[in-house]
Amino acid sequence: MKKILHYLKTHLRDDFHYGVYGYTLLFLGLSITFNYYYDFEDSVLDAYALQWVSIPFHILYFAFAYFGVLIPKLWLSGEGHRLREPALWGRSLFFIFLIGLVAGFTMFRAWLNAYTNDALVLYFLYKTLTQLKYLILALPLLWCFYKWFDQRQRSESGFYGLRVRGFEARPYLGMLLIMLPLIVMASFRPDFLKTYPMLKPWLLAENQSGWNPWAMFAVFELSYGAGFIFVELFFRGLLVLGLGRCLGHHAVLPMVVMYAFLHFGKPLGETLGSIAGGYVLGVIALHTRTILGGCFIHIGIAFLMEGCALIQHLRAG
Repeated sequence: MKKILHYLKTHLRDDFHYGVYGYTLLFLGLSITFNYYYDFEDSVLDAYALQWVSIPFHILYFAFAYFGVLIPKLWLSGEGHRLREPALWGRSLFFIFLIGLVAGFTMFRAWLNAYTNDALVLYFLYKTLTQLKYLILALPLLWCFYKWFDQRQRSESGFYGLRVRGFEARPYLGMLLIMLPLIVMASFRPDFLKTYPMLKPWLLAENQSGWNPWAMFAVFELSYGAGFIFVELFFRGLLVLGLGRCLGHHAVLPMVVMYAFLHFGKPLGETLGSIAGGYVLGVIALHTRTILGGCFIHIGIAFLMEGCALIQHLRAG
């Protein structure tokens, strides 16, 4: 924990600027208010969920979040000259394209409907493939980009932070131990048990296709954990480490805003929590040059919630 606090203190010393942080809070506050008041993400973006136009809409949506903070941040910090670097624009636009592609690609729902009419199997396949979209759609393109442009940076942060060097598990284990009693207490709440586990095996047992419900549950949990690795890779790996060579410490704050936009459509508390969590994980990734800490925390908390909820349901049933 001391190391993490040191990273945060060092980053704030280098990055904090009253005008920049004030503007960012205002930008986030107005964006969050607009989204939750007008239900923008659910009512507008999701209205195009089964259409190809959903992809460019999501790219524009994330570009607004990212550049809406990056450009004023660099100007206010007196480093507007960075905006003249072609590498910054090429990298940031490509990374935003990848994230928008994944977020906007939901047409596979219709393809699954043509595969089976078993509602529970459809639900399982949809939930599982939603977690793996980064792997299927964006990772091949990212790998090509890495091989062509970034492999010479491998010694610095590996494949955008997917490396063991620089990772120490002890601070993150401590964070999980702090979270454990809070998760256990939450697991007694009806609203918690309504949400978790994300895929309920006792409901899957009613599927008409003869699929083993516990095997389906295990496959989903693996994809669920993998989904957090991909989120860390794309947000902390690409937007912090991948753009860090162009932006340095300036890479963190625009990523946090874009990460908050990813959570629009979820409960407000989760969106607000993503701002603090995204900031801390971004700072850690920038200083350690690895994203494994974020993966460890994300997967650890998710599986603790899944496990506690499953135990509560099995006890009650």
